[in-house]
Amino acid sequence: MTRHLDHLLLQIDKRDQVALKQAAHTEFIGRYVNNQDSYLLMHDNQRCDFSPHQINHAFRETIIVDGRQKKGGWSSSRIKRIPWISEVIQGNAPHIACFNIDAGAEKGWDKERRLYVFHRYVVWLHRLDLNFEFSTAYLVDDLRDLRQYGRFGKKLI
Repeated sequence: MTRHLDHLLLQIDKRDQVALKQAAHTEFIGRYVNNQDSYLLMHDNQRCDFSPHQINHAFRETIIVDGRQKKGGWSSSRIKRIPWISEVIQGNAPHIACFNIDAGAEKGWDKERRLYVFHRYVVWLHRLDLNFEFSTAYLVDDLRDLRQYGRFGKKLI
């Protein structure tokens, strides 16, 4: 299903946490933070900013400890798909869906969000002043979660 972007997958050693962390920093900062002015234009020509402080959030596994979400180790699945982020938000991959989700639509969300979906891969952005900022990107394990994500949003594409 995702073969349209598979040629962009990074080849990384998924067992070595030090190498994963280094790959996350090198790829994300090199591709997005040091990219001209640290932003890309999305499919609708709105600006998406990229900040290095998102690396620890975006490219580590989410684990549940005592019923609460926490960040675990570095995720090879997330890191090897770093090149996909630009392709998805710029609308360069087939069968992309994009939802705009208003602030307050979901409990705990105080900012407008943008959700891009490419098969089971999602990219989350949040509103930052006049622009959006990259938040995280990952593969969704459960398709029910995927359906749940966009339920409060207005489909843009």
